[in-house]
Amino acid sequence: MPDDAYVVAVDSNGILYAGTYNGLYRSINDGHDWQYFALRDSLIRTVACSGTGDILASTSKNLFLLNENRQDWIPVNEDGKQ
Repeated sequence: MPDDAYVVAVDSNGILYAGTYNGLYRSINDGHDWQYFALRDSLIRTVACSGTGDILASTSKNLFLLNENRQDWIPVNEDGKQ
């Protein structure tokens, strides 16, 4: 796990996600190896995975959604609308 990881989530496929001071990392092999995944140079405050494959990650400035069917992160505003 990255040394500065402090929030972790697991999706329905067993993929691990770790929030760090430098972005979001993931492991596809039970935590043996970690690769940068998204939101580089961002402090990841929380990360959560839904049962439908969506991933949510919050930074100090915004909440982001990655839908399983999309390749990009969508900022979600304070009203919860996209």
